[in-house]
Amino acid sequence: MFVDGATRTVGGGAQRARLEVRHAGDLHLPSGRLIATDPAWLEHDAVPYTVTVPPGSYPVTLSLARIGADPRHLRVAAARLAVTDRPVHGWEMALRPGQDPLDLGHDEFFGFGVDAGMACFVDADEAERRLDTWRTLGLGDEPYLRVEDGGMVLWFSGWGDGAYPTWIGRDAAGEVVCFVADMLL
Repeated sequence: MFVDGATRTVGGGAQRARLEVRHAGDLHLPSGRLIATDPAWLEHDAVPYTVTVPPGSYPVTLSLARIGADPRHLRVAAARLAVTDRPVHGWEMALRPGQDPLDLGHDEFFGFGVDAGMACFVDADEAERRLDTWRTLGLGDEPYLRVEDGGMVLWFSGWGDGAYPTWIGRDAAGEVVCFVADMLL
């Protein structure tokens, strides 16, 4: 998903897309507690994942899908926050307090809801300060935006509104390598 120039099918296999990988900037995580959510719902859905990382700044990369023959048809396929550059050995679902993957049925996931067609990464300690950031900045023509001070990265969410899972990649020693918000293209 994060291979520049790779192709894949999207939309249930109905269309072909060429992937473009772009660095969206560094995200500051002063608490090390990541939230992925719809920025319009920060006031109601600012619950961080149970897995934390050391406080610091981490690069965020987006996988963009250029769909079909129209060069303007660009969607965000996924967002990745890289903690290290080690290879991923295994994946697990990012969970919030009280979520248990044993409660899920086949092909179900815990994810964050999107009603404004946008998603974001933000630190738990920054969430309250960022309640209106998405309104004042807007995304415009670009599919993503990093707030100047690195306090938030926003992007258009896949096909728009819905629910989207976040995954944690771990290395062979079990250490966190990355978080990936999958926009389910």
